[in-house]
Amino acid sequence: FGSLHPDMEDVEAGVQSIIDLGLHGVKLHPDMQAFALDEARAIRLVKAVEAKKLPMMIHAGDYRYHYSNPCLIPRLLESFPRLRLICAHFGGWTEWKEAEKYIPGTNVMVDCSSCFFTMTDERIMEFMNMYGEDRIMFGSDYPMWDAGTELARLRSLPLSKTALEKIQYKNAAEFLSL
Repeated sequence: FGSLHPDMEDVEAGVQSIIDLGLHGVKLHPDMQAFALDEARAIRLVKAVEAKKLPMMIHAGDYRYHYSNPCLIPRLLESFPRLRLICAHFGGWTEWKEAEKYIPGTNVMVDCSSCFFTMTDERIMEFMNMYGEDRIMFGSDYPMWDAGTELARLRSLPLSKTALEKIQYKNAAEFLSL
């Protein structure tokens, strides 16, 4: 995935550049890029991404900021129903109650990496069960933490072989048409 910023002068050209480079989608980190998902400048970028049918991954949730709060996701999907969206960190890094309230029942895929350290195995499994094995990916938002440790934690969970295969690679391969 390539990253873009909503303050780009020509977002359409930025999206086309990602396609021309052979990348598979757009990654946004609203908290670090200092924009809210529901701002006009972000909407302009999302519109360009959706028009090209590219997947978009966003960092979602953080108690320190409001830019990527899970409550913004349904509004985004309402405006862009064809948007192929992946929300990192189970859709709500450290904003778990918000993620539980706003993300399930949408067509969003979630990535589970880089949040295990904040959760018990029981809590992780609550999220796994809430989203279902077909809507979860691992590593599409590269773990901030040691990938081997994160992967070992994932593999230690009480998941079926089929669920583990889907989460580790099959869901991403299907979603990205790889």
